[in-house]
Formats: sequence, structure tokens, C-alpha cells
Amino acid sequence: MRELLRDGLKSPVIILTGLGDFEIDDQAMREGASDYLEKKNLKPSILERAIRYAMERARNLAKIQAQGDQFKFLSEKLLEIGEKERGLIAGELHDGIKSQLCAIKYALEEKLLRMGGSDVEEAGIPLEKIVSWTKDTISETGRICT
Repeated sequence: MRELLRDGLKSPVIILTGLGDFEIDDQAMREGASDYLEKKNLKPSILERAIRYAMERARNLAKIQAQGDQFKFLSEKLLEIGEKERGLIAGELHDGIKSQLCAIKYALEEKLLRMGGSDVEEAGIPLEKIVSWTKDTISETGRICT
């Protein structure tokens, strides 16, 4: 069985033996034999059934293999699409939101400079605090982009 499989045999194999040995039977089945029949108990109906079952199992295994290959292909495509989508989102965050936040931060800092560094308390939240929040948001956006 090992040599047949190593040589690329894809067809089902039914082993006919003159001796009934459970250990050899079990080993042959584990290594890929479709069935293991004893010649002394062999009848046309048993052989026909063994051939039919072996062929059906081979078709089912081929279908399972094809579905496994398709699942692997689709999984890889899904990961690829996810990576592309993450790249697009990161680009949008970086080019859009982060750029706008930087512009707001620089405008606020400019405003603070023109005011001589003194913030008007009656206007609500101090500009220094808004600048600090904006810097934190820029850093967080950069982290998300990465």
C-alpha cells in the first residue's frame, strides 16, 4: 500500500489474501486499502459489494478533498480581502481624520499664541485642554492606522 500511494495511485485498492490476519488487515486499512478480503470466503456477491463500496468511498473522499481545497481557497481570499479592507480603512483614517485633526490642533495652537498664551476662562473649556485632547486623538488615530 505504501508503494502504491507513494507512486501516486488514486484508485481504490482491495487486498485479496489467502490468510486471514487481523493485524495485517488493520494495518492495510490504516494505510489506505479500501478493503481486505480472504480468498477462501470470497464469493462474487461479496467481491461486487466490496468493489461498489470502495468506489463510492473513493468518490466521497474526492468530494471531501475538493471541498477542503475550496474551503482553503475561500479562507485565503477572505483573509486577503480583510487585509485590503484594513489597509483602506487605515489610509482613510490617516489621510482624512488625522489630517483634519492636525489642522484643528495647529489652528488652536495659533489661536493660543495670538492670545498671548492666556485663555479666556468665561469661554468654557480652556484651549490648552482642547489642544491636549486633539493631540491625544491624533496619537490614537495613528495607533489605529498602524
